[in-house]
Amino acid sequence: MDIPLYFYAAFKDMDRLAPGSDKSTLKAIGYIDFNKDSQLTILDIGCGVGASTLLLADYFKNSTIEAIDLFPHYLKVLDEKIADNDLDNRVYTCQMDMNDLDYPNCEFDIVFSEASAYIMGFAKALKSWKRVLKQNGYLVVSELSWIQKPSKESKKFWKTHYSEIDTIENKIALIKDEGYEFIDYFILPKSDFE
Repeated sequence: MDIPLYFYAAFKDMDRLAPGSDKSTLKAIGYIDFNKDSQLTILDIGCGVGASTLLLADYFKNSTIEAIDLFPHYLKVLDEKIADNDLDNRVYTCQMDMNDLDYPNCEFDIVFSEASAYIMGFAKALKSWKRVLKQNGYLVVSELSWIQKPSKESKKFWKTHYSEIDTIENKIALIKDEGYEFIDYFILPKSDFE
């Protein structure tokens, strides 16, 4: 798949390629009930330039992280950050399509996806990514959701651009229907969109 260079130019020099913050990522990681000194296997799907990847590596200091993204320009930036932080021995990048994970079943203790599941669709992501998750593993994922009743214009826009947008309650029901045990959620603060 050829990615037009203007796509990369739009996000040039950004530490994050989507709404979020270190504080919110760490809050999400905090829901994981593994000893942070354990030797875990972690998959970071849609890692971009690695803002979350580096936080995962710092929090789970004895774990191995596979960071995947479709875009080689972003992975090159992340590879430089991995080298600069001496993480080459446990953080690895791979150009891979999240729709077609090339990993064995039950490979990862944690599957992490911040601001990227919508690319393939939340329902499909839940179903597809479950295969690579170990029993009693954690899926940590963010998702576009209505947090209040939308205007007609908003509803029309989002239904055209992301038809799976729905309420948080319906997203939780979807998670449970897929066989996951739901733990908790939080809404990103407005400051994460600045």
